Amino acid sequence: MHSRLFFFILLFASGMIASAKDFSIRVQQEKDNITPGGDIPVRVLMEYPPEYQPCAWLLTAFQPDVPEEFLKALGLMEKLSRAARPEWRYVNFSTTWFPAAERAAKEKRITLRTTEKWPPGDYRIVLRILFRRKVSPSPGTDKYIGSPVSFTIE
Repeated sequence: MHSRLFFFILLFASGMIASAKDFSIRVQQEKDNITPGGDIPVRVLMEYPPEYQPCAWLLTAFQPDVPEEFLKALGLMEKLSRAARPEWRYVNFSTTWFPAAERAAKEKRITLRTTEKWPPGDYRIVLRILFRRKVSPSPGTDKYIGSPVSFTIE
C-alpha cells in the first residue's frame, strides 16, 4: 500500500517539475554588422511550460568571445567570474526586466544597444532569458535559457 501511494505522489510531483528540455529560445538577428553605438534588433521565439513566464533578459560575455578592450572599457575585467580556465570566465553585464503585462508572450522583440565605448571587433554574446514560475517564484526554480548573438562592430 505504501509503495503504491509513494508511486502516485512521485508521479504527481514529476508533472510539477519543469526540466530544461521544456524550455527553448531561438534568436533571429536582423543584422550582424554595426558601427560603434549601433543597435542590434533581435526577435526571440520562446517555448516554455504554462506554469512559467519569461521575466527578464540578460547579456553574458565569455572572456574569449569579446575584444579585451570591451571588457576594459566597460570596467568588466574585475567582474569576470573566477573560473579556473580563462575560456570559462564570463560576466553578466546587462539585465532588463519585461513589464508584468508583457510576460505571457511567446515572442519578443529586443534591441541590444551598444555604446561608443564598445571597440571595433568580433563579438559573441549570449542572450539569456530568465523564466520564473508564475506562482511562488524562487531562485531555486528559475530557469535561464540562452542563445548566442554574434556580430561585428566596424
